[in-house]
Amino acid sequence: MIVLSPGVERIQKGVQLWKDGYADKLILSRANTGTFTVKQAAELGVPEDSIIAEEQAYSTYTNATYTKELLKERDIRSAIIVTNDYHMRRTKFIFEKVYHDSNINLTYATAPSHYQFATWWNDEESKQMLWKEYVKLVGYYFLYWNK
Repeated sequence: MIVLSPGVERIQKGVQLWKDGYADKLILSRANTGTFTVKQAAELGVPEDSIIAEEQAYSTYTNATYTKELLKERDIRSAIIVTNDYHMRRTKFIFEKVYHDSNINLTYATAPSHYQFATWWNDEESKQMLWKEYVKLVGYYFLYWNK
């Protein structure tokens, strides 16, 4: 299980899936930043020896590249990627690009967010997040389309 930071909802979803038996290990990508910590995952019930902290990532692209290295080092052949609903389209695009030649099977699980995308026009914060996410998505397409 690879949980992308930041976000309390993301770590809670990852821990729940881990508790439900979907994975043996919980990789926290960009771990130990703010509330996204190994300590928090442990407090939610995951033993520390089941948690892998990836602490170098600074973007969705580096989330993918650094976690791919970790999985290959451990000969792990599948992973569930956990992120928020609004971030999933970009996450899936990047992870599929980075992992395309790895023989690692990826599946995806969304964590809910507090943004109101069904009625985004009624909520200023949701409007801003939706705009930012689509700008980033377009940027990622231009940056990584041919990689």
